[in-house]
Amino acid sequence: MAFASTTRLFACGNLEAVNVATHLAHLSSNGWTWTDEERVLRALAARLGTGEARRQVLRPTVADDAREGTHSASVGLGEFPWHTDGVIALYPPQWMVLRCIEATRPTSTQICFPTDNLRRALRRLTLLVRQESGRKAYLPVFVSSGPNDWRLRWDPRAAVIGPDEARAAVEACQPTDEIAWQPGRILILDNHRVMHRRPPVSGATGRALIRTFITK
Repeated sequence: MAFASTTRLFACGNLEAVNVATHLAHLSSNGWTWTDEERVLRALAARLGTGEARRQVLRPTVADDAREGTHSASVGLGEFPWHTDGVIALYPPQWMVLRCIEATRPTSTQICFPTDNLRRALRRLTLLVRQESGRKAYLPVFVSSGPNDWRLRWDPRAAVIGPDEARAAVEACQPTDEIAWQPGRILILDNHRVMHRRPPVSGATGRALIRTFITK
């Protein structure tokens, strides 16, 4: 995992003179960046869109108490599968923001930036989803428009069409980065280019994140 370079980036997020360009470059090359300062997020959001929307508080939930159809309903406090958000939408949101408001025990979010081999596997897969309108749609998992430019949508809760070995390759991929949470920490993810997941948690308390999306 690329921890050394990210440590240097995190340090610069605490400097008085915020180098927004550094965060934008990290987003471009790695599909994510993080900061411990709201003012950094505000500066980034102004460059990436027009504001934030769809605020939701995310807390661990045991399977019996979880809303039907959620990852928690499937795995409870266990490891979430790799996924992107908003896969049933024709145009899923690109920029996802996670803010930590509670972390009383070690907890993190893992990120997977697809390797060349993983991209080849993703290209072989299609999702069959039921959109909010009720209509069914066949949506490609991976569409590339350049060497470092693609649109990825993945959520195993949808019906996956394609070779078993391609799906297995996605499920077996290892994290390329991992963000340790502490109150006030903010993670910005390119929801079109990286997958993320929650590792197992030891209880239904001690972790709370606010999720929003930067609107365009």
